[in-house]
Amino acid sequence: MISKQKYNRLIGIVWVAAMALFAVGPVRADDFRYNGFETTYEFSVHPGDLQYFYVTIHIANNDAPQLVFSMPAWMPGGYMLANFARRVADFQAVNSKNERLAVQKIDPNSWEIQTKGDPVIHVSYKVNIAHGAFMGKVIDSNFALVNGPSTYMYIRGHKNDPVTVKYNIPENWKIATGLAETQNPAIFTAPNYDVFADAPALLGLFKQFTFRLKGVPHVVAITGPVNFDTGAFIRMIKKIVTYETQ
Repeated sequence: MISKQKYNRLIGIVWVAAMALFAVGPVRADDFRYNGFETTYEFSVHPGDLQYFYVTIHIANNDAPQLVFSMPAWMPGGYMLANFARRVADFQAVNSKNERLAVQKIDPNSWEIQTKGDPVIHVSYKVNIAHGAFMGKVIDSNFALVNGPSTYMYIRGHKNDPVTVKYNIPENWKIATGLAETQNPAIFTAPNYDVFADAPALLGLFKQFTFRLKGVPHVVAITGPVNFDTGAFIRMIKKIVTYETQ
């Protein structure tokens, strides 16, 4: 049985490897040019609540009478079927006038909303964090590890639309993710849902180390006390990245 302290430490080490292997170059939000359907995810953690992540999805420029929101049953690199939808609670939707919209669960992973063609839709839900689940989510008083497929729904028929995400976190927390930065340090963008879902985020108190390979910056983020040889560890990560990107 792994203690919570050791489990959190293990999560930190796994995150370090993931951040290095999937690091991206200096992408800017201005690199994306798009028109039409606009989707903004708002992610929140509530102080003192270590059980749930809170998600609100803001839709603009809608003209469809119905929209279907689905929780993935998959994850990049995880060759298994998952049932992330079972951890969703309090799913609801309102229109631009803050009026409740009719919602029906149409399959184990999907909810259909009767939008009546309103151009602005707000969908909110919370997700049980399920500590210890494979590639799941983690939170404690110092950090949160957010895995995209087990946290964020997608809008059926709109996975190719660009995505913006805003993280509402404690003031002293930092953000580490491979998504494109904006002028607001709490807001990031992705060209589509799949890129968004494949970019986990570490939020909280952590130490950050940066190195470059082939001109591309890579960030290693470590939670908890750094009581090991970070130089040797970074050299090991660089070898992994070099091999995986050759």
